[in-house]
Amino acid sequence: MFFFPSPRKSLSDLEAELLGGQKLQGPMTAREVCSKLEADGVLERFPLFATVDMICQGKMRPEELVPVLRRQPRGYGELPKGI
Repeated sequence: MFFFPSPRKSLSDLEAELLGGQKLQGPMTAREVCSKLEADGVLERFPLFATVDMICQGKMRPEELVPVLRRQPRGYGELPKGI
């Protein structure tokens, strides 16, 4: 099933409309991953997770994802040893 996002609909509205009230797993997972990365002090090394989480929270627009990723240097997303 495909849909075009509407700036007027929240994720909760889309869940109710498209999933019959079931919850999307992505937003919760993004929040949990970001919380762990933040606690470990490495969130800035994972712009994909941070950006997806912000999009899910409504703090960024989905179309901002690609430009954010294009600005990242090579090597980002690699965990330091011991984490």
